[in-house]
Amino acid sequence: MKYYLETLGCDKNTVDSEIIISRLKSKYSLTRSPQKANIIIINTCAFIDEAKQESIDTILHFVGMEGKKVIVVGCLGQRYGAEIMKEIPEVSAVVGVYSFRKIEKVIEKVLQSEKVVMLDNPVFPTDITYSGRELLSPSHYAYVKISDGCNRMCSFCIIPKLKGKLRSRAIDAIILETEELVKRGVKEIILVAQDITSYGIDNYGKRMLCQLIKKLIRIEGLKWLRLLYNYPDGITNKLLDLIANEPKVCRYLDVPIQHISDHILHRMKREINGRKIREMIMKIRENYPDIFLRTTVMVGFPGESEKDFVDLQSFVKEARFERLGVFTYSREYGTASYNFPGQIPERVKLKRKRQIMELQEGISLENNKQFIGKTISVIIDETMGGRYKYDGRTQYDTPEVDNGVLIKKGNASVGKIVPVKITDATCYDLIGEIE
Repeated sequence: MKYYLETLGCDKNTVDSEIIISRLKSKYSLTRSPQKANIIIINTCAFIDEAKQESIDTILHFVGMEGKKVIVVGCLGQRYGAEIMKEIPEVSAVVGVYSFRKIEKVIEKVLQSEKVVMLDNPVFPTDITYSGRELLSPSHYAYVKISDGCNRMCSFCIIPKLKGKLRSRAIDAIILETEELVKRGVKEIILVAQDITSYGIDNYGKRMLCQLIKKLIRIEGLKWLRLLYNYPDGITNKLLDLIANEPKVCRYLDVPIQHISDHILHRMKREINGRKIREMIMKIRENYPDIFLRTTVMVGFPGESEKDFVDLQSFVKEARFERLGVFTYSREYGTASYNFPGQIPERVKLKRKRQIMELQEGISLENNKQFIGKTISVIIDETMGGRYKYDGRTQYDTPEVDNGVLIKKGNASVGKIVPVKITDATCYDLIGEIE
């Protein structure tokens, strides 16, 4: 019996899909071809409108394939389980965000032509077995989920309702998982969570991210350790010192600020104001100049005036983030901001997004040009054909999200970290040769 697995959404979904594969490998065969599969499993996302639409389009595509049992898991299933079964009756099962750990039972029922709806009370099960995960990423890097859920109540975000409160895994369990991955050849570990800087508050009574990092960097064979999704008020001097001074920790800080206007931050319920964000960013620029900053901002939040937007533009110019992404506000039913007055027209949201991205393109190009003539360490992600031999990344870049390094000359293998001399730069790529 063969199954095909389609993963949508964030890196945490990737980890969940890898667990699904590990749970099914003794009974079922994974195929890369949906046409050859008896069962289609779709791990969905429902964070914003674009993600929901992608998930729905994917479901409709696969239910249109004759003779397939389609199982919907993840956030869209958790949020709209009953509606999915009603509106798309060809779906065989809907499974919530954490019920994937019961996927074997779901498949057994589906193969007996039963319809299954398994939506759980969203409480992240910290005792899930992560050993033996079948990596969906290339074999030289892996995501490690250290917690899930979130205690923040941002007015635009549906995640706490879908995934529940913050639940952190035990440090020892994370260490064991990482040691196993490194023994299998993983060079780069990427720690992920909805709110990584709050790791440990629930089960240890205090923030434990720094303690976790100190233990992870002792693992022999680990080359790079990357931290994703750092909430602004959790950026401490202790954490910055670790990032700046520990050779294995990537000098890369992903810290979504969302906005700089006090008016908008208050309506977003972000628990931080513009002054504190400025102070944090400028402190990093002054005291930790080697740390690259990635952020995301949101435009078109209800009530965002032209002045609010101009203030955001000005701050992007001032902060000169090395990496920046822009979201347009997505009006999500069930969030506090859904009924806020002052909803912004879609055309205005898209215009503001375009203006920020055009501004960032110039900043990114100027930042990238500073690398020309320098030799930097690059991890090789894949081989290429034609003009470039390899595509890789610096320690300042997350896979499939940030900039790449296109390599014209030299020899290497996927997963190796090699010295590359940068000869040219574009807005979002460096170009170089292996030395």
